[in-house]
Amino acid sequence: MDARQLIRISKALGDATRFGIFQALVADGELSCGDLTKHFPIAQPTVSHHVKVLIDAGLVSARKAGQHSYFSALPATLTQYRQALGALGAPAARRPVARR
Repeated sequence: MDARQLIRISKALGDATRFGIFQALVADGELSCGDLTKHFPIAQPTVSHHVKVLIDAGLVSARKAGQHSYFSALPATLTQYRQALGALGAPAARRPVARR
């Protein structure tokens, strides 16, 4: 996982609402946008925006069924993210600090 993807995931999960949406999807499996709107006190367009950010980060997948979209978490991405973060602290990942 490259640095851009690490940053994208960090930003996506750094928002409390998106983190909550991701948690709900992990717990419930698959939810529609309407279902997510019932879980959170925000408007449906706002839920859609947050879900789009999670999709762009690779944390959530979408499935269309007629006029409805259903979303589910991609826990494998979270596993890769945790491994990549762990590798940042490994001695081989450390880079010398530039001196002025």
